[in-house]
Amino acid sequence: MLPFFIVIVICAPLLYYVAVYRDKKKRAVWESKYPPYLPSSSLGMYSIRVANIRYQCNRDDIGAVIVAVKSDPDNGYNADSMSVIRDDGKLVGFVSRREASRFNRWSRRDVCSGVGMILYDEPTHKLWGDIHVFRPDTDDELMEAEMRRFLGWVERVYGADYIPERYR
Repeated sequence: MLPFFIVIVICAPLLYYVAVYRDKKKRAVWESKYPPYLPSSSLGMYSIRVANIRYQCNRDDIGAVIVAVKSDPDNGYNADSMSVIRDDGKLVGFVSRREASRFNRWSRRDVCSGVGMILYDEPTHKLWGDIHVFRPDTDDELMEAEMRRFLGWVERVYGADYIPERYR
């Protein structure tokens, strides 16, 4: 019993360290190749990861998106549900259940506009979306300027192929 306990005490932290270190290294490599978008701090944007995107989108949807986030009271799964809808009317996903109540307090349950990316990770075969949402009371000119800044960042980091024709 004592050797088993010694192996557990020594190996468990070592395995945990290796797993965490490998994950941090992967993230550092990813961020060096694709630096994250940092929205303008003066606008007070809200950043979220879109939930259930794999059920709504496919690899044809990869790239920059302009979205609206609005309340979805008919959703029987979550009373605080907020839908993320692309500018052409396609449902992209939802604000996650864990994030929904905090987001609703921030947005006062108003319809909000936002910009983001839908990406696909080839090795893990995972589709995900990150969006940055504007406050409901944001001035249209500021919003448009931030959208142009975001699309410029997408073109610099990912290339023009990630910007759909309708945004060019």
